[in-house]
Amino acid sequence: MNKKLVSFVFAALLFTLSCYSQEADGKNAPSLEVQAEEPPQEQADISVENEQQEKKKRLYFSSKDEIRTRIISVDLDYLFMGLKNSGWGLGIYYEQYIWNHLASKICFGHSTFCIDGDWCPTVSFGMFAECYPFQKGLDGLYIAFGGYFDFIELPDSDGITEDTKSTYLSIYPLAGYKLRICKWLSTDIFCGYKHIFTDESESVWDNFDKYIVSGVKAGVALKFHFFQ
Repeated sequence: MNKKLVSFVFAALLFTLSCYSQEADGKNAPSLEVQAEEPPQEQADISVENEQQEKKKRLYFSSKDEIRTRIISVDLDYLFMGLKNSGWGLGIYYEQYIWNHLASKICFGHSTFCIDGDWCPTVSFGMFAECYPFQKGLDGLYIAFGGYFDFIELPDSDGITEDTKSTYLSIYPLAGYKLRICKWLSTDIFCGYKHIFTDESESVWDNFDKYIVSGVKAGVALKFHFFQ
């Protein structure tokens, strides 16, 4: 009888201990799962900060892999030419990527000169076909061929007659390299030759060379991109 009682008590103790151990394991398991599911606060803060910096970069700087397909930019060469002749001016370029390595460019410029007390408005319109041999888009090395149509409203002076030429056509092959500084600014390093068609038999205004001149043209242009 005593042996049976001892065996029963011992079995009851073992059952109680096993239940307690299972309950303890059950309490610890959820806490471990919660800790595993919760992301570290430091990593979350770093991720948010990196995302904000990336947004700022995209606002001012475009990705190197981004292909620019169209650009409207301001050409300050007409302004400098106008200021040089006691006037003013402004030029606008529109460039459009067409297909593969090919693009087109349209130019419009206006300058007003003050020569011998007379105001001389001028208008320039140009069209170019461009090729970017090493990349697609409107960046890097390019080769272009096109020409200009230039008009000068001649002043009233003794040297001006009805036969004096006021419109000029020219061809202008050139090559250059466009370097992107930021999303809204780039430089254009260029060199070309502009040939203006004139005939010795035609009456030409003596001061027309203040506006258009045949010869080699080279320089560095800053382009401000308003739309791309």
